Amino acid sequence: VIAIAFIVGIVIQYHLRLPMGIILGSIAAVILLILLLIFRKSGFIAYALILLIALLGILDLEYNYITGIPIKTFVDNDVEIIGDCIQREVMDKSTYILKTDKIIYEGKSFLIKDKTLLRIFNYDGESLHDKKIKVKGILEEPDTARNPKMFDYNLYLRTSGIHTTLNTKSNKIEIMTSSNLPYIIKLRHRLKSFIYSEIFNRFPGLHGKVALSIIFGDRRILDDELYETFKASGTAHALAVSGLHFGILFLFMDYILGIFKIQVEYKTIILLSTIWSFAFIVGFTPSVIRASSMITLFVISSLLDRRYDLFSSIALISIISIVINPFIIFNVSFQLSFFAVISIGLFNKPIYNKLEKLPEFLRKILAVTLAAQIGTAPLIAYHFNIFSPVAVVLNIPVVFLLGIIMPVSLVFFVFLFINGSIAELIAVIDKIFINILVGINSLSSYIPFSKFDVVSPSLTYIVIFYIVLILICYKDKFPYIKRLKIKDICITILIVTIVINSFHLIFPKKLKITFIDVGQGDGMLIQTPRGRNILVDGGKERGDFLSEFLLKNGISYIDLICISHFHNDHTGGVLDVLKNIKTSSVAIGTKDYASDEWEKIEGICNEKGINVIEFNRGKSILVEDDLTLISLHPKSRIMTKTNDDANNNSKVLLLKYKDFKLLLTGDIEAEAEMEILKENARVDIDVLKVAHHGSKTSTSKEFIDFFSPEIAVIQVGKNFFGHPHLDTLNKLNERGVKIYRNDEDGAVIIETDGVDIDVKTMIK
Repeated sequence: VIAIAFIVGIVIQYHLRLPMGIILGSIAAVILLILLLIFRKSGFIAYALILLIALLGILDLEYNYITGIPIKTFVDNDVEIIGDCIQREVMDKSTYILKTDKIIYEGKSFLIKDKTLLRIFNYDGESLHDKKIKVKGILEEPDTARNPKMFDYNLYLRTSGIHTTLNTKSNKIEIMTSSNLPYIIKLRHRLKSFIYSEIFNRFPGLHGKVALSIIFGDRRILDDELYETFKASGTAHALAVSGLHFGILFLFMDYILGIFKIQVEYKTIILLSTIWSFAFIVGFTPSVIRASSMITLFVISSLLDRRYDLFSSIALISIISIVINPFIIFNVSFQLSFFAVISIGLFNKPIYNKLEKLPEFLRKILAVTLAAQIGTAPLIAYHFNIFSPVAVVLNIPVVFLLGIIMPVSLVFFVFLFINGSIAELIAVIDKIFINILVGINSLSSYIPFSKFDVVSPSLTYIVIFYIVLILICYKDKFPYIKRLKIKDICITILIVTIVINSFHLIFPKKLKITFIDVGQGDGMLIQTPRGRNILVDGGKERGDFLSEFLLKNGISYIDLICISHFHNDHTGGVLDVLKNIKTSSVAIGTKDYASDEWEKIEGICNEKGINVIEFNRGKSILVEDDLTLISLHPKSRIMTKTNDDANNNSKVLLLKYKDFKLLLTGDIEAEAEMEILKENARVDIDVLKVAHHGSKTSTSKEFIDFFSPEIAVIQVGKNFFGHPHLDTLNKLNERGVKIYRNDEDGAVIIETDGVDIDVKTMIK
């Protein structure tokens, strides 16, 4: 209860950011209330204490926000920093954690003790690990999420206690002396560096990389294709040091020490020394801290002949971790590690009891595997948008193989320091089992429907999922539920889910337009009140960025994709969406300026049976009641001999929803703008998507005055074209148009009920 209340407080503060004065005042008021309840011997004292703990969680997060401020006073300034370098990864000599001692700014020195992430462009020199350096550069605050529900780099670094980054070049670094890092940190780096160099020299190729990845959790040394097979099969946890690895190490050491019949006290010392030494070498990630701490509590409880309680242990460990760094609850590794153990604690026994017809050994492995897989499935779906039905089956042999590979690999690494010849013999055994492991994981690519891309579930659905699991596993504990059959519980929950999903049909939402931050390009998502999804352009091709964005935001189906024209900064992401997201129709303006990208898009549309519409001037689409898309340009006879024919024949759309109007202009320039003014009646709009990323050759005064927008959105990223041009910005400012830009504001989200308009930006 204490742990949950503390975490709830942190989550509340993360979203609300209450001022420190209100927090301290509330704590004082609750303390007075508790004293009053104690005096009156009230039964509500426990509830008041829970409220106090939640407030302490709020205070903990706010304190960590405030204590990160000193180094931030130098953000966006050219500074010199003196500090000690810690290399993040053995194979990466260009990225370091810089423990700052002093910051020099405008000739003045400031003693600042903090950590910053140092990146050196194109660096291939000697490692700076264990060096005290002076480095020049511009201190920056890491980017927050630039698009809704996408990766938040700022928050990710905060989970490691890092508040700033410094990007620089090798010629701006001066090595001063050796660092003041503790000897044990230096020793760890030497051990890992030796093991890595020996592996790559003696055992190059797949086997050495997999062994290193299993022991040190270093997935970056693996080929992307190999890692994807582990990810697709739901066994990627084998390549990230977790509780499973520590459990295997504990059982292996316990078995070896048992053979020698060592006294319990000495056995405990050796076991805990081994566990914490391994934790130190691989690094204190959240899952490592959780696993090593739980084993410690388990061993000590056995030594003291006290009952070990899993939930009390994990609650204690989580509270200590969160008090030290409250941002850690947003770390994916922390969430998966703790939920896996909680799930095993909750669901292992009920699943084990249901598998009574299986052999005991298989029954135990399957129960634990199922409990962990089922319990973490919603989180994996939320963070990675993957569901693997074969994961449960494949995890049984994978866990078994890991129980062999890990001890053999550890013995192999130890003998690298003792005798290379013996190490090579052990490596032969290791290779056999690693080959089997890789082979089993590759099976997933041959099994139909082995992996599904799924939308990120909402918090509501995650909560419903766990309630259903608990009701099914513990229905006898609930007076009104135990009379029901499991089938009845599932049907009831299914009906509730369908009703929740149908709310938007009964009670329409607002119209939502997201101007996605796709960098230097255009990409807009329109979500209608009745739940339809329209994508207008898709930015440049950036892997699976756009399909990931859609899945993260709960979208697995696109009703209509509108492509303004066939330049890569508008069509690149559309290819990604068509490959990965089910789509009904694609609308274009004209095929006359088709490109290689269009040929690929047309090929996918033909292959998947996606309807292609030529949507030119005079045509309209009634999307749903009160919501219409009208094409203002191009006409059937295209414009020629203009400054840029492809741009000037961009599709221009007017979206009407009740009294709200939005104009989407593609990359049209002045010639097309004049054509539109001649051919269409004047109309006042609310929002203008500024043409051609705010270039000088677009958005004429006449065009702005004709449509008279209140809000302008410029889809632009870092570029060498001078976008948006100062002339364009001045023309909009002179007319009192409120300007939003992706490069400064991140994604721009507009919501409207057809009358009132609400604008939000990702970067405040």
